[in-house]
Amino acid sequence: MFTFGKIVLSSFSLLSSLAAPQADHERGGSDRVNAGICAKLTCTDAQRSKLETLRSELRKDNEADRKAIRELERELGEELVKAAPATAALDRIRAAIEKHRAQIADRWQDAVLKFHASLDAKQRAELGRLVSKDGLRALTHGRRHRQGQDKARANPGRGRRGDHKRR
Repeated sequence: MFTFGKIVLSSFSLLSSLAAPQADHERGGSDRVNAGICAKLTCTDAQRSKLETLRSELRKDNEADRKAIRELERELGEELVKAAPATAALDRIRAAIEKHRAQIADRWQDAVLKFHASLDAKQRAELGRLVSKDGLRALTHGRRHRQGQDKARANPGRGRRGDHKRR
């Protein structure tokens, strides 16, 4: 049985994880991300070009799934407005969203592996070190994502903004 809280949490996490790359791309952030990854891995021009191509193809290939997810989230919202949401409908919507998420994740993994194949041994070692230290999302979206988690771990019980002083 799937609970209401899990569905709401799932839809919020989905929105944040999927909306960020699109907004980043619309602001020209794709170039910034590519430059950041390539600076950390000292990419060749060919590797930089491959990364740009892979990210562009990935965005295009995921477009239909992202659109389907937005439509399913609209359905989810309509169902949650009801006084008594139907569990079967919520389960159906959740399963459909997860199916699209899995397809996006599969494409993403394929793209990472294609880029990985273009790296030399030293670059692969650096990639592994960076991912182990900061997480893959930090590598592709900037370190700020992991820093918030580190602050929360360093100051348990104080949330993500654990670095502020209570007055």
